[in-house]
Amino acid sequence: MADVIDEILKFDPGRASKPKKTDDRIDEVLKFDPGRINAPAQKIQEARPVGGTFAPTGEMSTITAKPIPKYEPMGEEGAGFGTQVLSGLVDDPYIKAKIFSEARGIPITRYRVGKSGEVEFKNNQGQWQREVSQMPMSRLKRLAAETIGHPSTIAAPAGAMIAGPAGAVAGAAGGELIRKGIGKYVYGEKPGILNTLADTAMQGVFALAGEGVGKIIGRTTNRILGRKAGALKKAGREVADSLLTPEEHAKALYVRKLAEQHNIELAPHQMYDREGMTNTWKYLRKHPVTSDAVRGFEDNLAKSTDEAVDNFIRQMGGYEEGPLAVGKQIKEAASHRIGQEEEIRRAVAGPKYEAAFAEKEGEKVVTSEAIGEINRLLKEAPAKSPSGKVLLKIRGMINEAKGDPRQLHRIKYGEIDAILNQEKASPTLRREMTLVKEKLVSSLEHQIPGYEEAAQTFKELSRPIERLKKSIVGELAEIEAEKGLEIAPRKLLSIRSIRDPDRLKEAINEIARGNDPLRRRIVGSYIRDVYENLRMSEEGRVINVGGKMYKALFGRPQERELMKAAMTSTEFKQFENLMTVLQRTSVGVKAESMTAANLQIQAQLEGQMGSKAFKLVEHPKQTIVGWTLGKWDETIRSRDYPKLFQALIDPGAVAKLAKLRQLAPGSRRLIEGLAVFTAEIAAQSQEEMQRE
Repeated sequence: MADVIDEILKFDPGRASKPKKTDDRIDEVLKFDPGRINAPAQKIQEARPVGGTFAPTGEMSTITAKPIPKYEPMGEEGAGFGTQVLSGLVDDPYIKAKIFSEARGIPITRYRVGKSGEVEFKNNQGQWQREVSQMPMSRLKRLAAETIGHPSTIAAPAGAMIAGPAGAVAGAAGGELIRKGIGKYVYGEKPGILNTLADTAMQGVFALAGEGVGKIIGRTTNRILGRKAGALKKAGREVADSLLTPEEHAKALYVRKLAEQHNIELAPHQMYDREGMTNTWKYLRKHPVTSDAVRGFEDNLAKSTDEAVDNFIRQMGGYEEGPLAVGKQIKEAASHRIGQEEEIRRAVAGPKYEAAFAEKEGEKVVTSEAIGEINRLLKEAPAKSPSGKVLLKIRGMINEAKGDPRQLHRIKYGEIDAILNQEKASPTLRREMTLVKEKLVSSLEHQIPGYEEAAQTFKELSRPIERLKKSIVGELAEIEAEKGLEIAPRKLLSIRSIRDPDRLKEAINEIARGNDPLRRRIVGSYIRDVYENLRMSEEGRVINVGGKMYKALFGRPQERELMKAAMTSTEFKQFENLMTVLQRTSVGVKAESMTAANLQIQAQLEGQMGSKAFKLVEHPKQTIVGWTLGKWDETIRSRDYPKLFQALIDPGAVAKLAKLRQLAPGSRRLIEGLAVFTAEIAAQSQEEMQRE
């Protein structure tokens, strides 16, 4: 691709060129004359030109002994020049078909995509016809349409003015990305990020030498620092030695896009995360000429990072309630969830117990085995000891029941535990009281036939209750102190409390039970809690809050999986994007020895520090080119794309662009002519919009 760009930049229409091997597409575009679009076609050499049909003539070839066909053109013309330009903004043939359908005014059902990927339509004769003919003049029209409508037509020569052929390649690549964006946002095409990057690579953006990449990074740094750092020719050894891979560059572009979505501007070393660039930034941070600018940039970065985190917390409902209020909601929800299961157990097992008692109404249950077990325990625990007092109280309660099965049932399933909790009995005594309960149940089952079946139902329905009580849900339901309630979200979501994402997802589902606003408040409150605890101030500045947030919430796979389990897929994708940006904001923050790196960087930048900003009087070319690129960027990003490209395919614009191509690359006339052309196109596209 670089060779092709070189040929374009060197082209002189007044000088005869020797025949040479080059890209046929470029050759045809360079020869294109807008005034001859409708010139008569030359004799066709193709076997089957699209746009017509072959009919038998009745004659036979004396050489091949085969019938001689006659070409009969179809009655319908192919797509117009302007329509071809618009269709050139997308790659998807089905989107192209939609554009052609609207231009021709026929239903989309009359279109199909052929085996070769060409868009075809059924003409009025009922035959399939390609929208873009393969005849030489039609091919030339298509090539011209694709080239004139292609943003790299402008970007490539503009890039060449800055960095020569390498810059032209970068400009063409940038134009390809712009074209992809137009296709996506205007016509609904949805190209995959990998495919877009692959196409961009084909345009040559990854073929840049280290010097070219260094200039791009240098311009970005100069803009951030108000050009106080001078033109950084090399951003570390990695760039100088061309060690940036296509994958790294693609990732940097992706990270920058994510950062822009959160209104965060990253420095070059943060986008690429390369040691050489980071060392250069640290050097600039310490240098007296640039230290204030770097500090100001980093202060603004910290502010925009805070705003991005605040916005996400607010989006998740983290500021709707205070920590204590959210903690109370969690406790109430957890208690209510356990209560729901207990109510189910009562509703199902209760009637079975009552039926069993009614069958043996009036019969007394013998409790001698349970009383005997308590007496045995009293021999080991003095009557005046805490355990002795509990045993005496339980024995008295059983004796007072006088064998009534209903009262003994209540004692076993509720009142014994109530006494143990009230008296704060030891774990040992609680275990020993299990034997007393078993003796009571054994007596009830022996004398009340239906009791055993009811007890089995009760046992089965107790399993989910016990599971909840032993889980984090049970712990949250038992929180009493305000301090504990304030950190309830942390207790639920922190990796210190729970490590299994599936258990966390289950716990959140048990607590929220379809109450999505509550789930979001819990997650938002947890992120808020982490955020507020990480805001460590040093000399009035918040230090690396982005990096600390990333480490706490996303630094390890376990944390990532927990956050994923707590969020919906859409929420987690937004959170993941934010964390990616926050991680990059921390690049270059860590303090470390920079002596050796500083010496190397100082040698690279020697004579550059303190250079003046570009001014029109001192640097007219750079100033005009900078304005031109900025104007095109502004126009393409903020204007109505169809109106912009209608202005580009205007015959007058085509003629002016053809003349610009005849000027010497990098010349003052080319630069000024391109600036005038840019202003005219921007104004014309804006006027078109104002007329509507």
